[in-house]
Amino acid sequence: MVKQEYIEKLVGAPGHRVVALHLRGEGRERELVVELERTDIRFRCPCGRQYMRYYDRSGRMVRDLSFGPFRRVWLLFYQFRVSCPACGVKTEQLDWVQSRVRYTKRLAAAVALSCGEIGTIKATAARFDLHWETVNAIEKKALAEGLPGVHITDGRRPALDEFSIRRRH
Repeated sequence: MVKQEYIEKLVGAPGHRVVALHLRGEGRERELVVELERTDIRFRCPCGRQYMRYYDRSGRMVRDLSFGPFRRVWLLFYQFRVSCPACGVKTEQLDWVQSRVRYTKRLAAAVALSCGEIGTIKATAARFDLHWETVNAIEKKALAEGLPGVHITDGRRPALDEFSIRRRH
């Protein structure tokens, strides 16, 4: 039998441990749902403060990289909200998943890398079994993070490139 620590390293969710594995579907449509339980007793606000108590929690299910014979792998876990005196009630920050997205950071990294290699959004979407809009959003976010910021300087002289006296002139 596979050791628990190997399964947890494969899933790669720090502060969580694997409680159960649920198999769904048959043939090419096989899916794996990995149920996670929290091991870390600290809850981190996006501002960086850590708390020992939480405000409330909600169940969340996100897509992860597929492995083995499974077409899709889902991670099922509870995400907590904290009541921060500075920020108010905020959803905790996790290192392996972003807020308000339905995929893990490592799936997003693999999709962004694949977009650079394959070149088309449609082929990447088919490869990872994602909707093309999801792949497009991941690629845009990766491009925005990879590009340097715009450096704005003070203009000294205004200039005109072209002007027209009448239409089609």
